[in-house]
Amino acid sequence: MLLSKFATISNILTMLRLILAPVVLFFLLKHNWYAAFIVVIVAFLSDLLDGLLARFFNEQTEFGALLDPIADKVFLTACIWGLVFIQHPLFSLPAWFFYLLLMRECIVVIGTTFLRLKSSLIKIEPTMFGKLSAAIQMIFIVWLFISYFLAWDCAFVNQQFMLVVVIVSLLSFVHYFFLGIRLLNASR
Repeated sequence: MLLSKFATISNILTMLRLILAPVVLFFLLKHNWYAAFIVVIVAFLSDLLDGLLARFFNEQTEFGALLDPIADKVFLTACIWGLVFIQHPLFSLPAWFFYLLLMRECIVVIGTTFLRLKSSLIKIEPTMFGKLSAAIQMIFIVWLFISYFLAWDCAFVNQQFMLVVVIVSLLSFVHYFFLGIRLLNASR
């Protein structure tokens, strides 16, 4: 019975993203762009489906609510790391881009953990800004693959797109920061 509580279809899809993070890195390291792109698409589809299926089958669990943003963060961070630090024939992304996104994710996770440890009554859920930030990162990753496959030299577009990713990520960070302060004050 306990296993069925965790082994829902949506939780399995979420865990799949965790498993696919090192797989996408493996294919990027091998410069197998097509296989890496397929892994990215499977991971992104699993992200779209897991929440829908959890609601449809009424299988929303606290475990799934905790695991889903972690799986998103791990998979997106793996993709961005691979796209920044592995040699690419048509584009290059600066290292600061990866470090900025990684720092944002680490601070959000540390802050969320702190709030949960401070009070178990605090309910922490992803916000629209957080979901938008993840969606923009996903679209940016897909864009880089498509521009690679079509041999587009889009340095200017890539820089502008990267700027949008940074701005949305920072806005979501600021939103989470003030939300965390509000939740902390409300728990006192």
